[in-house]
Amino acid sequence: MQNPMNCRSHALKCSLLADSLPEGSARQLFAEMAATWTRKAIEAEKFTPVLDQVLPRGNEPYRFGSRVDA
Repeated sequence: MQNPMNCRSHALKCSLLADSLPEGSARQLFAEMAATWTRKAIEAEKFTPVLDQVLPRGNEPYRFGSRVDA
């Protein structure tokens, strides 16, 4: 799953690039990509609270099978 901030960053980059291009298919493509990244950010934000509850926080990333609950 993507980080919402990363998705929004990609959306902004695509939007800025689209704005810098002349009218045409390339501009439309980047505008659509910006919209897609924005939708992905919204989806990721919906799941962030759930993931925060189940995934451990800390400096070390979670590795499957690295923790055993007694």
